[in-house]
Amino acid sequence: MAIATLLAIAGPFGTFEQGNFRDRFVYWFVVCVISLSVAFAGKFIILVYLGNFSLIAREVILCGVIAVSFTPVLRVWTSFAFPGMSGNPPSLVQMGGSVLLICLTLSILVHGIPMAMAAYAEEVETSPQVRLLRRLPDCFNGKILRLSAENHTVVVVTTQGEFRVRMRLADAIEEMAGVEGITTHRSHWIAREAAQGVMRDGARLVLVLQDGTQVPISRTYLPAVEEIGMPDVGIGT
Repeated sequence: MAIATLLAIAGPFGTFEQGNFRDRFVYWFVVCVISLSVAFAGKFIILVYLGNFSLIAREVILCGVIAVSFTPVLRVWTSFAFPGMSGNPPSLVQMGGSVLLICLTLSILVHGIPMAMAAYAEEVETSPQVRLLRRLPDCFNGKILRLSAENHTVVVVTTQGEFRVRMRLADAIEEMAGVEGITTHRSHWIAREAAQGVMRDGARLVLVLQDGTQVPISRTYLPAVEEIGMPDVGIGT
């Protein structure tokens, strides 16, 4: 009823000039009833015989079925309801194209948009939520490579430069939950993807990063570094 009322008021496809509001309302009410009946019947048949097809394939087939089966009925009903349009009526191809376009648009609104929103929501929900990023500038869109404690601040080294955040290193590491990393020293945390391998520099071991930076590995954290299987990159000078 509501859809028929709106269509009667708007009078799309040249129906506004045909008859009064009551005539247009009756016309669009019948169109809605018949089209919905054809749609539900087609949907049921396609689901029974083509249930193994994907939702997109079934919707495209349904739109084609509706266009082919409903267009002739619509043509006859339009000529009967509005005889004034019979002098220059649209062809079956034109009318069928309009029906197909409307069906595809409604299918996108009913199924396409919700599917896209659900996929986006799932991606956001399953992606790691790095809380430490909230402490960086709003325009930041890079990756955090390592964290270093310096006095009462944490130096956050990223692909877009360094940032200083006033907090404890332990708290900063906790806010990196969701990103694989390793603590090599009480003052250093390294993201796994930023590490290249372990190197012996004299009497000490260091973790060599992809950019060539060397971070010390203390004896306390050596077992954890060995556990993640960092490769040996040689001996330093």
